[in-house]
Amino acid sequence: PRGVYTVGVAARGFVPLSRKIELDANGKSGVDFALEPGGTLLSGVVTDVGGGPISNVRIAVTRRLGMSELATLATVSDPTGHYELSLQAGWHTLVAGHEDYASVFESVTVPASGQIVRNLALAPGGVIRGRVISDVGAGVPDARVEVRDGPDTTTDDDGRFAFDALPRGVYEVAATDPSGVWGTRRVEIDLSSSHAF
Repeated sequence: PRGVYTVGVAARGFVPLSRKIELDANGKSGVDFALEPGGTLLSGVVTDVGGGPISNVRIAVTRRLGMSELATLATVSDPTGHYELSLQAGWHTLVAGHEDYASVFESVTVPASGQIVRNLALAPGGVIRGRVISDVGAGVPDARVEVRDGPDTTTDDDGRFAFDALPRGVYEVAATDPSGVWGTRRVEIDLSSSHAF
C-alpha cells in the first residue's frame, strides 16, 4: 500500500544501508543501493534448550538512526541454525522470533570492525487461549484482549482469542468489550494454558 517505508540492504563484507522510500498509488521502481565495503559481521547459531538447531528463526536487528527513525535488518537461520548479518558500528537491539518458541531480545554493541558471535537459545513458547464471554455465557466478538506490557488482539465472532510463543511466567490479561466493560485475570503458564473471561 502507499506510504513511506524504510528499506534496509545488507551483504557480507559491506556496510549496510537504509533508505526511506515513499510509495504512491503508481508504485516505485528503479531504487538502487550502492554498498561500501566494510561492516562488522554478526553471526551465531540458534538452538533449542536441548542444544538442537532451529531453522527458520527470524533474526531482526534494529538500530536507531534519529529521535524517531529506526533501521531494521533481518535474516533467517538456515537448517543448521546458523545466521549472519553485516552491521554498522553502534548499539543495536536483536530480536529472534519463531512461531513455536518464545522470542529472545538482546542488546548488541557492534564495534567498527571485526566479528561478533552471538549464539541464541530459544525456549518453547507458552500459549494463552481463551474466550471472552458475557454474563449469560455468550461469546463477545470484537473485544480487545491484551497482556500487560505485551501483545494485544481482538476476539473473533465467537469471542475467542489466542496468544502464542509467550515465555513461561505469570501474566495479567485484560479484556474490554466494545461497550467498555472490562475484566482482568492473572494467568500462570508453563507450556500451555486455556482460560475464559
